Amino acid sequence: MLAIQIENIRLRCIVGVYPRERYRRQPLRIDLRLLYADTAIIRQDDIAVGMDYAHITRDVQRWASEGRFQTIEALAGSLAHRLGSDYPQIAEVQITIRKPRALSGRAVAGVVYSWQPATD
Repeated sequence: MLAIQIENIRLRCIVGVYPRERYRRQPLRIDLRLLYADTAIIRQDDIAVGMDYAHITRDVQRWASEGRFQTIEALAGSLAHRLGSDYPQIAEVQITIRKPRALSGRAVAGVVYSWQPATD
């Protein structure tokens, strides 16, 4: 098993169920763990068979900021499915989304979602 991790992707998007959240972008933090479908990248040492971390990060930021979601669960599912369909090298996506301002005080709300493109 081989996976890449991209942690602490910062972005703002429309996500929330309260009226004030439907027009103001909320800050989010996203962590990704993407399992490779095979280990060709190890044998070939060629980015053409691998995944470009910067490109994935930009895609996630763009997809999230273009959408409008009521829940971070729906956002996690949407991002996981987009990653799985746009990056055929991915065998499994694990995405963690934290919404720092969802709760009062220092508590942070979040969700973890795992998805395998082959099972959907």
